[in-house]
Amino acid sequence: MTVRRMAEIKLSAIAVILGCLIHQAEAIPPPPQHLRGPEINITETRGSLLQCGAYRHWRDNNSEVYLGKRIRGRDYCEVTMSTNCSITYEPITCPDECPFFVPNHAFSCLFSCSSRENCSKFNPIRAFADKKLDVCMPCRVPGCSSCSNLTHCDVCHDKFFLEADGQTCTFTADKNGRWSMIVNVVGGLVAVLIVLGLIWGPCCPNNKFEKVNMYAIHRARRNRHLTKTLQWEMNNKRSACSFHSLAFNVHIKNICGVGIGLFYNNILFCTGVAVLLWVATRWAYDASDVVAAMGNFDADPGDLYSKGSIPGNGAPSVLVSRLHVCRGKSADHVSRVIYAFADSNFIGLGVLWVVIFIALLAFTSYQKKATERFNTANATMADYAIRITGLPTDETDEADVKAWVEKIIHDTFPQTFDRPPETVDMGRLQGDTYKERARSKIEVDGVSLCYSYLDKWGQVDDALANYTMKLELEAAQQANQALDEKMREATQHMKLLRKLNKVKHSRRNLSVENLGGQEMLEKHESEAKALVSEMFESEDPAKRIKTNGEAFVIFNYSDDVDYIWSQLDAYGRHDMHPLNNHVYQKPGTKQSSETSEKDKQKVKFVYVRSEPVSVNWWFLGQPQSTKKVVQGVIKILCLIFFIVVVPMFIYYRKILKPYAALGTDASGLKTTIMGVILGFLNTIVGIQTWMTSFDAGFHRRENMDVMVLLMNVLTTAINLGITVMLIYRQAYSTTKHTDPIKSLTDISSFEVLGLENEIAEKIYMMMMPGFFFVGNIMTVIMAGAWPWILNNFLAKVVYVWAALPRPLLWALRPIVPWAPNDIDFLPLWRAERMLEPMEVQIGDNANLITIPTLCSTLLFVLSSYTHLLMRDMICWGIFYYGWLRFMHLRFCKKCYYTTNIVDNWVNYLWGVPLSMVAAAWCQWGFRSEATFFVNLGLGRWSRLLVVGSSFLISMIIWVIAYTKIVKPWTPPPGKTEEDQLTVAECQEHIFYSWYNCNPVFVLKCQYHWWDSKKEAFNDKRRKKHPIAQGEEPDKVRFYSVGKEYLFLAPSRQYMAFPDYRHEGLPGDFLEFETYLEFGLNALSCVPLFFQLAAKKLRGQPAKLPEEANPLLSSNANATATASASGAASSSAAATA
Repeated sequence: MTVRRMAEIKLSAIAVILGCLIHQAEAIPPPPQHLRGPEINITETRGSLLQCGAYRHWRDNNSEVYLGKRIRGRDYCEVTMSTNCSITYEPITCPDECPFFVPNHAFSCLFSCSSRENCSKFNPIRAFADKKLDVCMPCRVPGCSSCSNLTHCDVCHDKFFLEADGQTCTFTADKNGRWSMIVNVVGGLVAVLIVLGLIWGPCCPNNKFEKVNMYAIHRARRNRHLTKTLQWEMNNKRSACSFHSLAFNVHIKNICGVGIGLFYNNILFCTGVAVLLWVATRWAYDASDVVAAMGNFDADPGDLYSKGSIPGNGAPSVLVSRLHVCRGKSADHVSRVIYAFADSNFIGLGVLWVVIFIALLAFTSYQKKATERFNTANATMADYAIRITGLPTDETDEADVKAWVEKIIHDTFPQTFDRPPETVDMGRLQGDTYKERARSKIEVDGVSLCYSYLDKWGQVDDALANYTMKLELEAAQQANQALDEKMREATQHMKLLRKLNKVKHSRRNLSVENLGGQEMLEKHESEAKALVSEMFESEDPAKRIKTNGEAFVIFNYSDDVDYIWSQLDAYGRHDMHPLNNHVYQKPGTKQSSETSEKDKQKVKFVYVRSEPVSVNWWFLGQPQSTKKVVQGVIKILCLIFFIVVVPMFIYYRKILKPYAALGTDASGLKTTIMGVILGFLNTIVGIQTWMTSFDAGFHRRENMDVMVLLMNVLTTAINLGITVMLIYRQAYSTTKHTDPIKSLTDISSFEVLGLENEIAEKIYMMMMPGFFFVGNIMTVIMAGAWPWILNNFLAKVVYVWAALPRPLLWALRPIVPWAPNDIDFLPLWRAERMLEPMEVQIGDNANLITIPTLCSTLLFVLSSYTHLLMRDMICWGIFYYGWLRFMHLRFCKKCYYTTNIVDNWVNYLWGVPLSMVAAAWCQWGFRSEATFFVNLGLGRWSRLLVVGSSFLISMIIWVIAYTKIVKPWTPPPGKTEEDQLTVAECQEHIFYSWYNCNPVFVLKCQYHWWDSKKEAFNDKRRKKHPIAQGEEPDKVRFYSVGKEYLFLAPSRQYMAFPDYRHEGLPGDFLEFETYLEFGLNALSCVPLFFQLAAKKLRGQPAKLPEEANPLLSSNANATATASASGAASSSAAATA
């Protein structure tokens, strides 16, 4: 036998053992006869090694095999062919028409045969056709479409510009220099303003109201601490308020209403759902042998070249990749593994849907019971009130309405009731004693009318703000007088003096000048009196204020409210009860016989669920309009489309898509700028969503919160949906032969599985750690520290330093939040609102819906990242629970959520992630080729329609089940705990009431009922009706968050201030403002120290200027001045 013949036999043996490469769409004809050696037994050689070769279709066990290493024919050019990763690429040779071998971008075990010009068409990063190896290799020039060698580019991809040196492909937008120009222009403007400010500020005179405005800024910083979620106590003689512990039981204790506890319950349930998802996906993944097969999808194609090995019992010269999955396992085995996973996933998702559905029913029932437990354990103002409708709109006398309501109630329910004993505080030593109360009829405490004043809303708001500042001034003067008196009395008692030394820093330096001067105070006072006089005393009926025909009737005991409702419920239909069949008649008058039936509107009693702090009093005069709500929703949708969708689409088309065609992600300055722009646009959408929901005219804050919740869920879903869609488009843009629609319900291609794994990886990297953790942590900076620093700086630039020319200051003024229409004087109340923190947001409920929904998108793909994402969602749920405790208890402004209305809507929205599981179950039914789904015989679009229909059916089932089984809208039962309290005693715990939350009623008490000349209330007007008050029964107070200390006696208000509660520190050690203020105070002391020391050395009087700490009076500054003088003396002595 000749040497040539022996070589041919060896080549044939190698070809037989390597296996065959088969075209995807057509069977390849048998190999040429001249490559077959008679010494080789083909049948015996077709063992396990042959089955580990290349296949036309990875699950097609009947494919013909090609027993040679060269693929012949133009029909095999530029099509995707596959191996099962059992062999290296080195011995595979492509046809002469397309001689270059191109590994697939999605899965390294797929390849194509290409011509030199089309290398990057099938794998965009492989633009260099290596003629020595006949392989398309990665080009070292990013963005290159065709390379002449590894470092020189001939042609760049679309949207990329080839530089003259041929070694760089520059993105078109980068080439034009637009992004650098934007940065340079903005940076240049900022630099010019800084330089101008440094020159202008020292050379030109400061604002004439510099000290006054600086005081306002310092007061605003202190007020920011007082707006946090504090526990206020009116009847505690040793403390006024304190922070809640981060371990505080928010589930049952009342800090901001029942909504907060329900929100935290939702976080825990979301974490439980994440556990279920992780268990189900992990079980489906581990129940099959898919782990080994899926490991190849993350493999580097270079491994198929460099890391081959010779099997121990194989034919000579056979190179087997370390990625091989065969080793006795054929491609048929891989097929069975994938389909076993599909079967397991199909069963697991079906069971998971049932488990989550049952868990949801149990959880929502628990939420309803939790609401009942909360109402039982906590006294709230809603327990003492009933809303009545059908009053005349021109009736504005609360005392008359109270007398009439009490009369008809006594006529309907004449019996008397036992009353709980009165609690009398006898001091620390004797404790509490109880005094029996006599039996009485149902007691009406008062009435709070629903005034219609939307046209005067701005005037009423300004009048209340100025009146609050007036109360601040009076309280400061009274507190300073009381402190001076105690200091004089304590000079003979050192123990008492030491105690008073601890509170002497609470002396307040608030003067008339800080409020704009006596003339401005008198102007505000006269404007408020004129406004109230016009509303209640005008001779022109058209100018008098009216109501919307409704009022809140406040009872002295919550037992009375429960009894009335029990009688109405027992009657069956409330509208048929005798109590609801009266027509209002003003006491002391007779019903006119000429009154038409239309005017004889019957008064109806309506259940009250909201607290007075949750009532939008300014909208009560306007009927709630569905038209306004629809218009608001359309406006928000348009904003989302034009501000979110359109910019995102442009960003994708102009930046992301060109890079996606390269198989890479965009980066650099352009993505940073676009990220900032998109973040800013999303912020605008969020603000406009809140403002549009607010302008819809809801009478109750909870209804507005529902609209905000739904729009936030929609906005977040659109943002995340677009992001996921772009990830899909980027992944599928690298392949030319895969149908994205068909691949959703078909797993018969390695390329599809590779793309799905790539998509899952990108979604995982997007969520972890960015969306899960980084975004929440950045909130402290972007919504806390940065606005605090920026607003302080801008306020000082405009209102303290006047550091720029006046035209530029007028240009900066609109940027300052709550800035007045003036650049000289900054009102104190506007400064306080300027620095207020963001409110407690249970609109974060949107995250509890959108995050599980987004994570559920990975249920539709086969990837190891699915169960990893579910695992990390568990970690996020635990983190989110603790993080929001910090945010709500130390970071945010206090805000009330006093009903379970928002929670009920969140429970409805839980049907979205539940339905995602149902849709994934249906999809895997098609993929696993379950008998029922196969028998349907549907095409690709019909299958997609069935998957979408399963989502809708699941959603409908959940909505019906929740509504019919849980019955979320039924009112809670009667109360027990607060039955021992009167409405006045309840106010001592929560400070607000139906009186002091009603803006018009507060102004009426102060400027219509109060006689400033006699320094007493006008009994003819008041008629002994309760007023809006605090701890002092004859002082009118308006409730607003952060001003609770005004409800205390002036001599006790210092107990509420942060520097007293925290022993000299600006705030609590968990508040970031504490450290910022501490740093600013330290910096401000450095120049003052040297200034005072220099004066002392020159023999001049060293006096600490009041603006160093404007919250302290000159007396309180004496100590600091002495310290600085002493330090200067010591320095002078040392110098001598």
